[in-house]
Amino acid sequence: MPIYQVHFSTDAELAIHDISGDTPAQALAAARALAAGDHELYFEPYAGLDIDEIIVMDDDGYPICAWRSDAMRLRLAASDLLIAAREVVASWDSGDLAAAVRNLAATIAEAEPLPDQAGVEALPPG
Repeated sequence: MPIYQVHFSTDAELAIHDISGDTPAQALAAARALAAGDHELYFEPYAGLDIDEIIVMDDDGYPICAWRSDAMRLRLAASDLLIAAREVVASWDSGDLAAAVRNLAATIAEAEPLPDQAGVEALPPG
């Protein structure tokens, strides 16, 4: 069974842990269970914040599978949401408002909270 290096991130810290799994998705599921329970993850320099991101790495150190909290997804989408909202405002008077609203709706969908399995993403090869 392969062993994956998994990165656990909070707003201010990082912990790295090796986790076994037949697939990256299985390693990610095990990592999420570890994070949700009484875990022995060592965060430096300060522990106590919620985990916002878990990343499974391949043997070469490239991310291959990830989970992100709803708060992290929203944070990552914030700049795209602002751009899309500005397009709607600019299109209100002068352009194709429908296209701008469709773009905004698609951007909102990316930032929306997901069901429990949600937040799990297959990442493109490094």
